[in-house]
Amino acid sequence: MTKKLDWIVSAAVRYHGVTFSVPRPGRHDEILRPLYQLNAAAAVNGEEGFLTRTGHFLDRREAKRLAVEAGQFRKSARPETDELYTEDLW
Repeated sequence: MTKKLDWIVSAAVRYHGVTFSVPRPGRHDEILRPLYQLNAAAAVNGEEGFLTRTGHFLDRREAKRLAVEAGQFRKSARPETDELYTEDLW
């Protein structure tokens, strides 16, 4: 039996164990702007990443590896980095 590969479904920001996300084709700033209004520390200190279809939070580096494996990585917005950006996906 083959293991079904996970894939990225949304941009996300995690702060103190709470994950905020926006569905694709949303960008991280669509999370950060309203989050800043609610809690500036959460927006400034939150970890940017992505959610998978199974609900796992991945940081930008983990997400890039998964996006490449899953065939989601379409182009590099920043080819010099090993981090994933929403522009690389949608």
